[in-house]
Amino acid sequence: MAAALAASSSIIGRSWTPWRLVAVVVGIPLNAHLENDLPAIAARVTARTRAIYIVNPHNPTGTASETLSFKAFLAEMAKQTTVIVDEAYLEFEPDNSEWASGF
Repeated sequence: MAAALAASSSIIGRSWTPWRLVAVVVGIPLNAHLENDLPAIAARVTARTRAIYIVNPHNPTGTASETLSFKAFLAEMAKQTTVIVDEAYLEFEPDNSEWASGF
């Protein structure tokens, strides 16, 4: 991924991501419910955006996006840029069948 990025590229994701070493990271705050703010993320996608990095369920809040909204978001964003979904914490949810999976 790093090889595909130009100095003027941007990645939308949480500011801690290691991508900040190779591109401008556009951080989007969580919404009022401490969930990924999908509309705000979508609104920040530009021609410079090379990827969206999203953690779902979010760490450390444990909140996850509603399944239908998340899948619609993924489908729309995938038309515009690469979407990386980190679901490392999905298995820690007591009933993860209710949580949105990007796959």
